[in-house]
Amino acid sequence: MTRTAIILLNYNGLSIFGAKIFKTFLESLLKSITSDDVVLFVDNGSIDESTKFVESVFNEYLAKGLLDIVRLRRNYGWSGGNNRGAVYALRKYNPTFLVFVNNDVIFTRSWIDNLLKYMSLGNLAIASPLVYEVGLKAFHLGDLVLSDGGVKPIILEPRQLSFLKHRHRLRYVRIPSANGSALAVHSKVFRTLRGFDEEFKAYYDEVDFCYRALKLGVRIGVVLESIVYHFGSLTIKGISGLVNKKISLTTESSLYFMAKHFKLKGLSGTLLSNTKWAIKLTLYGDLRGLMGVLRGLVYGIPKALRTIL
Repeated sequence: MTRTAIILLNYNGLSIFGAKIFKTFLESLLKSITSDDVVLFVDNGSIDESTKFVESVFNEYLAKGLLDIVRLRRNYGWSGGNNRGAVYALRKYNPTFLVFVNNDVIFTRSWIDNLLKYMSLGNLAIASPLVYEVGLKAFHLGDLVLSDGGVKPIILEPRQLSFLKHRHRLRYVRIPSANGSALAVHSKVFRTLRGFDEEFKAYYDEVDFCYRALKLGVRIGVVLESIVYHFGSLTIKGISGLVNKKISLTTESSLYFMAKHFKLKGLSGTLLSNTKWAIKLTLYGDLRGLMGVLRGLVYGIPKALRTIL
């Protein structure tokens, strides 16, 4: 039985990053795995030549069975694409662990072994490595959900991390929601939760997944001995237009999340928070951001109301 199926979800990675950077991301992942692992390159309806590039450049890994390619006919979003990759992996490889990774991450050689060490011992059933956000120059451990529907990232500067690791000798830290850019899940937990909620097009998807897991008593944590480097939202930045897509999707997802878990009280608080956000963006003259909030409200409110009713 395969130890780990690592699902790398891709959408137009070749055209967004360019051949050199795209190759660097994938190569770092493939060089970090063992013969007991397999990487699934799940192409989420790309319209560029990403898949052909991977087939050509990494043919050796395909031949050895360390790399597999799954082509999806359209873009199913983060949750939908990962769910389809997971179903494929579970049927074909029956892995003990599923690991979901973004395509804008550099992986260290020992990240996967160090991450799974504590999962194999039963300490954690959902875990993420320490994710160093290159743009922030800090580590993103996971997220906290605020009462107004916002998500507050748990951020540690390098010196703070050093204090935790050496002064307190911590090897992992329990958290309420793991980082979705590199998220490991025991296969039994994934099956129990029936995967990610596909009503989330992007953002809040892993927060919702972890929130549901916590209700079942599942242990979630970040492993301090495992490190990856995230270059942050490069895929969403590659989508231009009159509307700030990230703000739009964040707004929509926040409304749905709060309505799903906290009903009308949660929805009303999130509506107020997003209204204040729209006013601030108007005052700052950020038209793209304002259009993003408004679009998120248009799509998010009906979805949230359907959830409550």
